[in-house]
Amino acid sequence: MELVYGSEISFSDGFAFKPCRTFVINTNAALHTNIFETKPSGGVATFPHSQNHADRIFVWRAIGQKLYIEERSLLFTISDGSLCIDFTRSSIIPGTSITISDEGVMSIVVPTASAVHRFYTRLASKGRDTFSILARIKEDDDFRRFHTSHPLSIAGRPIRASVTHHSSRNTISYVTAEGQLVAVTMASYTDPNEKHEEFVIGEVGLFGKLLGGTDRRVADACVMKNLRPMVPRGVSTQSDIVYAVSRDGWVQGWNVETRKELSTSVDLNKYIPPTNYKSQKEEDDEEYKEPEPREMFYSIKAYTFDIDTLLIVGCDTLIGGKCIGMRIHILKVVDQSIQHIQSYETQIKPDERLVDLELIQTYFPPEDSAELNTSDVFNHAAAAQFSLTTLLKSSSANKSYSMKRLTFGLNWKTGQTYTEFDWHTVNQFVSTSAKGEPQTILNSEEDVETVVSERPYNLSADSSVQTLVDVCFDTDLFSFDIVFRAVQIVTDNFRGALAQIRTNHWADFGKLVDTYLTSVEFHRKFQQKTDKSIRLRLAGAQETTSSSVRDFWWTLLRACEELDFAARGVIALSPIQIGGDVRIMTVVHRDRFTVLGDHNVDFMDTISTETIPKPEYVEEKYRKVPDDQFVDLIEEASKFAEHRVFLMNRERARQTSAKDGVILDADDENAYDYSLDGRFIVIKDALVPSIVNLTAVFVQASTFDNSKPFGDPSQQVFGGTFTQSLVAANIRITVESRVRFALTLQCLLNAISEKKNRAGILEFGDVEALSCELREIIRVYRELSEQLDLKIVKSGAKMSIATWLTSDNEGLVMMKREGGYGRQGYEEIREGDFNWFVGVTTDAAVRALLSTSEVLVLLRRLVVMKQYRTLLTILNSYISETRALKPAITFYRGIGYSGTEHPAKALNAFQSCMDAFNAGNVALRKAIFFLLPKRFTVERGRDPIEYLTPAEYFLTVIRFLQEHGHTEEVCSVAMRAIDTLPSENESLQIISNTLFTLLTSRRDWFKALKLVLKTTLRSETRRASICELLTLMLSVGEWEAIATLKFGNHDQAVEDWLRDAALRQSPSEKRHYFELLYSFHLARKDFRTAACTMYEFARHIESAVQMTPELLKKKRDCLAAVVNLQQVIGMEPDEEITEENPHFDDWTDTNLVFPEPGEEDEYILDTEQNSAESTGKKQKMPEIHLDLTNGTNSRDNSSDSGNEQFEANVMKARQLALALEAQKKQQQEMDMDEITDSNSNEKSLSKRRKLVVLSEKDVRDEWILCSARVDLLTSDQFKGVPPTKFDELYTLLIQNLLFDSAFDLARQFGLNSTPLFYAVTREAIMIDALRDTLEMEAAGTHQAGWVRLNRRHCVSVSSSEDHWAVVRGLVSAAEAEWPADSRPLRGAAEAFLAYQLNVPFWLHDLYETKDANDYLRCLADYESYAVGLQVIGEIVEKETLKLTQPNVRTWLPYGVIDEIMIQSATWIRKKAATGTPEDEMSATEVATLRKAADQKLMIYFRKMEDFEHAQKMSNRFF
Repeated sequence: MELVYGSEISFSDGFAFKPCRTFVINTNAALHTNIFETKPSGGVATFPHSQNHADRIFVWRAIGQKLYIEERSLLFTISDGSLCIDFTRSSIIPGTSITISDEGVMSIVVPTASAVHRFYTRLASKGRDTFSILARIKEDDDFRRFHTSHPLSIAGRPIRASVTHHSSRNTISYVTAEGQLVAVTMASYTDPNEKHEEFVIGEVGLFGKLLGGTDRRVADACVMKNLRPMVPRGVSTQSDIVYAVSRDGWVQGWNVETRKELSTSVDLNKYIPPTNYKSQKEEDDEEYKEPEPREMFYSIKAYTFDIDTLLIVGCDTLIGGKCIGMRIHILKVVDQSIQHIQSYETQIKPDERLVDLELIQTYFPPEDSAELNTSDVFNHAAAAQFSLTTLLKSSSANKSYSMKRLTFGLNWKTGQTYTEFDWHTVNQFVSTSAKGEPQTILNSEEDVETVVSERPYNLSADSSVQTLVDVCFDTDLFSFDIVFRAVQIVTDNFRGALAQIRTNHWADFGKLVDTYLTSVEFHRKFQQKTDKSIRLRLAGAQETTSSSVRDFWWTLLRACEELDFAARGVIALSPIQIGGDVRIMTVVHRDRFTVLGDHNVDFMDTISTETIPKPEYVEEKYRKVPDDQFVDLIEEASKFAEHRVFLMNRERARQTSAKDGVILDADDENAYDYSLDGRFIVIKDALVPSIVNLTAVFVQASTFDNSKPFGDPSQQVFGGTFTQSLVAANIRITVESRVRFALTLQCLLNAISEKKNRAGILEFGDVEALSCELREIIRVYRELSEQLDLKIVKSGAKMSIATWLTSDNEGLVMMKREGGYGRQGYEEIREGDFNWFVGVTTDAAVRALLSTSEVLVLLRRLVVMKQYRTLLTILNSYISETRALKPAITFYRGIGYSGTEHPAKALNAFQSCMDAFNAGNVALRKAIFFLLPKRFTVERGRDPIEYLTPAEYFLTVIRFLQEHGHTEEVCSVAMRAIDTLPSENESLQIISNTLFTLLTSRRDWFKALKLVLKTTLRSETRRASICELLTLMLSVGEWEAIATLKFGNHDQAVEDWLRDAALRQSPSEKRHYFELLYSFHLARKDFRTAACTMYEFARHIESAVQMTPELLKKKRDCLAAVVNLQQVIGMEPDEEITEENPHFDDWTDTNLVFPEPGEEDEYILDTEQNSAESTGKKQKMPEIHLDLTNGTNSRDNSSDSGNEQFEANVMKARQLALALEAQKKQQQEMDMDEITDSNSNEKSLSKRRKLVVLSEKDVRDEWILCSARVDLLTSDQFKGVPPTKFDELYTLLIQNLLFDSAFDLARQFGLNSTPLFYAVTREAIMIDALRDTLEMEAAGTHQAGWVRLNRRHCVSVSSSEDHWAVVRGLVSAAEAEWPADSRPLRGAAEAFLAYQLNVPFWLHDLYETKDANDYLRCLADYESYAVGLQVIGEIVEKETLKLTQPNVRTWLPYGVIDEIMIQSATWIRKKAATGTPEDEMSATEVATLRKAADQKLMIYFRKMEDFEHAQKMSNRFF
């Protein structure tokens, strides 16, 4: 009946907090004040009049001498919102009051057994915020500074108190155990001189007693503000009124200011009707005539109603120590006049006592409501509606309690009341420590079974370890403090590590428990004890460990249950009433506080009877009370329902254990077969219509109209953990209670069907139809209940999915939005009404969670929060795949597979849902619409679900596959989408962009380019996509891919983009885009354009702000590449040029052509020649006439002019084809202008674009010059800036021993090579000279220096003669370069002769053979006559040998021979005249050689004369 009557709801945020701080108050109380045990008290404080703190809720508990205060908010999540105030040596009695004034001053008044304590603190707040009020209280500055107290002077023992608050004053009423009523007025805290007052109220006094008066012993009292004061003369302030009920049943009131009793009082004994209640002794003894004395225990509560006061008086009636009933009196106070309105009575258990009662107003009548005149009809619109709850407790040993509730309406002006629903029991929440009560159910006419009600979790002896872990760490079942202390006990405070765990840090706590399970302490305590079993000793180590771990978790669970039971204890009721916006009745326990759910009015009307007369002074004229027979029938059927739920839960627990690897025995009973439950319940025919009517009402309430629109009906006002956990608990209670009530009604329908079967009635009518609907409700709600009971981990804490769904504001909003009916679906929208918000959100969540709504919000939430494993668990085990839901479930299963690294399964699942989507499956389309990665809009008034296209399906699938990195599957789906969707679909571009991103991330550039060319329609978009592709390729360094990729017709766009990027790039970059562009052209065998590109790069390098050696080297390399390509261009193609094998370049012309950058007087293009283009098979270069004024045939002049020209004018290189195409385009434009404008026929040729032509020699000149400058810069000996003129550079190269570079410069520019060879030979001679003088280190330095740098022409193996190898290599290179030039030989020979050394044989022989004339002149210049005469003799001898016939020609250098012969004779005479032995020997040697040479000359001439004579003779005769 909890669905009808409501129930107590426990929620996770209701658990008591561990205090963050503790303030200790030294009361200096006497020791005897704690002799008697003070009952704990508690309550909830709200601040509806505070502008900035109206959302705050303070839950306080006074247990012993400590006051615990917890702060919560209806809007935010509060951190560190707990405080403990310790009043040493003095117990706190009930009556603590907390308030916050309009001025932002918080006041706490705490009555203790010895004194009254008051605390004030001013709250500094700028509007509503999320910070805790309690956390801001500073103990020293605020709390103790404004602490005032008043020690009590009364002789009695205070047991209860009541407090009122004013701006700076307070009034406290005390009730003592002796029945004395004491009032204490606390003076203003702002005036330290004002004194507190304490006085006794209601004492008759000595004179009064003499007149016959007596003191009434007060049972309870409360103090209230007098909102409608009757200010007498002499009274300047508004006074409070103390209302008290005496032990003999009198209700009285006293004005605190005047200390006088009000004019009226009420004797409650007049309103006690005759009763038929008998004590147990009277029932046992029929002859016993004298009635036992009755005891009455009263309690009173006062409430403000507008400006008046409503009093509620509760009364227990005991006979013989046992309670026989409870009576509630309702009184009103108007103009200080107390009037009795109504009384309600009910029976309670004999061992129960009334502990507390509270009233809450649930309906506020409008001010303009119609007034009730003289009519018997009760005006509901003009009456306020109240809910009265009573808390009943039995003995404190089992800590049991119960609650009863009454709902009534009250017309304040007329005093009429109307009972909305009579007394009914509110079921308490199922605690983890509840042992269960035996219940008897009737399975058949003979079979009677006794079962025990279950706990909130389902465990069996064979439950798996994981199930035990989920139960122990479930934040919905146990608070952190309970589990923490249980672990502390079970693990014997494991190594003291628990002290380091912070409160509510479940993740660290779980890691510590896992550490303990692998520790030595665990083995010593659990494994050794387990090993004593013979079976386990024979079993393996793994089974032993598993058994010990299971024992640990069972021990921990039992410890948690015992600690939970020890911490339990109901304290009091307390309403949360903030006008009409918040109307919640709470129950304050020691370990938590709970709320009471509302009753269901529709169900109550169905099971109620009307028009039951009662005495006028007890009940109103008309009244609704439950039909006892109907209620008893429902209670009987509910036992079957409870048993069926128990079997279902047990079966689910067995299946869960089986999934965890536990082997289970077969169960013969089908837990889900309830078709026979309750068949033998006896139902009267009169109750059948009521059962059918109740079932119809329940079916209507439990099913939702899916045709109505879904949406959020209001803005999200409330939030925070309090709201979230309360909504979660309401969802769970709603689902579970509907399952139980549906099973209950199903039992009744089974009984009706069985009854009709026995009567032979075949047509059941509505019964069968309702039974079918009930079975569907049971299925979907039971399915949802199992889903919500699954455990999930968040921030290390385990919680049920029901709690997890709304564990943040995003989830709360989602539940309300996805299941709501929209703003048009509700009769009234109250955005500021918390009760309305909780109810609407709960209904919306249930609607969205049920599978029948096809919203499947649980699956959506799991997907959004990426809980894919839990998603698969629900899809595979906890949801029914109906025909309508199967595609959606398969789709969500694909998402789960995608998130759990099963891409192949995910792809198969997605592909299988495509047909259902196209067929219009609603559930699948709703899922797609919610999970769409982009906003989908349709025209207003149309359902977007109907207008979804396959494009949205593909987008959603790609989203999840891409989110988890399944690139292969994303590519597969995207390619299918591209093939399926029309090209004009706007989503196609999104899909292609996604595929483009994936392909580029995988570096599949070819497919990415293919995708761009296929999916882009506009040329601008295609060009931009290609540029983006190039950017991505450049970012990852894929230069080779760019160069080799086939761009088709877009090569020109790629080339332009790369050139622009290269021009924007700094020349100092290590890897330059010009190099990429060069490779791009080489890959296409466009060598001419590649050469142009590299030359352009060289020009771009010159634009650098500062020319560094590195840049100069780069320029040299660029020019070298240009030279090499020009050589390649000049190669004749190997294959014959045909149509099948065309050749589009002219290999006969290696010149490079560039558009000139703007100078108009350098080169002029002949238009007529340029316009004639060849259309044959072989495309030839057009003839270009150039005005070369500097004379290109001159070697020196051309090099100078070329260098200056390109450095000054040519800044941007262009390929030949581009230049010609631009020229042609310009010509066409000019021709069009001539047609349209007759005056443009005389266009000047000078306005046409000019071209620059670079020959291979021009580029080579520049390259050689640049290379020489680089070598000079890299030399260690040179310091400075290399010159740009080659003659100056040539001299510096020789001076810095850079002979190879100097040789290149001389070779390219035709310079005199004699200084070069003289210098290199001289350096080689210096090395030998140093060796001869034993300066080996210096010789080695020289050899390691210039010899190492000039080995380009040296082909010998490295040895000690490398320097001569360098010399000989250069000489050989010179011989190959200049065969007719003897200047290199002369330079080398002069070096030897200059140092008076003999010319080595290799040089001597080469020089003599190549140019004997020059050799002899060189020898003569250096007076080397001995060698010269030897050379003369050798050449004369060779020429003589040629004279073998008359026609032979010979040659001798007669001039130099004559000079040597003459100079040698002179030299001999000089040497002979000196007279030194050395000179005489030299002169003798030269004379001998001269004589020999002279003889050979004579022989030569004689023989030549003979041949001449013979020739003349022959000519004469012939």
